[in-house]
Amino acid sequence: MWGNSWTAMNSLGILRLQGYDRFYWPWWTGPMAIMTIIGIFTVWRLSVMFYRWWNQPIQSPDRLFQELCSRHRLTKTERHLLKKIATDGSFDPNFLFIDPELWPVSPSGSKAESQREQLFEKLFGVRTSSSE
Repeated sequence: MWGNSWTAMNSLGILRLQGYDRFYWPWWTGPMAIMTIIGIFTVWRLSVMFYRWWNQPIQSPDRLFQELCSRHRLTKTERHLLKKIATDGSFDPNFLFIDPELWPVSPSGSKAESQREQLFEKLFGVRTSSSE
């Protein structure tokens, strides 16, 4: 009925009368409990911070660029190419998604031109005038 007889006798006070009221915990039990509580709190806090960051509106140019690239399903290579084109032109890479006039013209027949052309066609759905 009581489960463990030790618990039953202790709850009745019998063991306290006999001097068995002390239970010695190992020395590391207290610090381990404190570290566990701190760890749980830290994981909870980091998950709340990540959730808020993930659901925030797109306000930074880098976050907007990431969102535009994921919506257009661009590969990592295509993202790097967009950033390189924007760096060469000294403007924000997000402008490449809205203004086709910012795209530079490379010498035809080069590998960079074919990659640039494929990316332009993927973003705007039309071929560049240099390839016609």
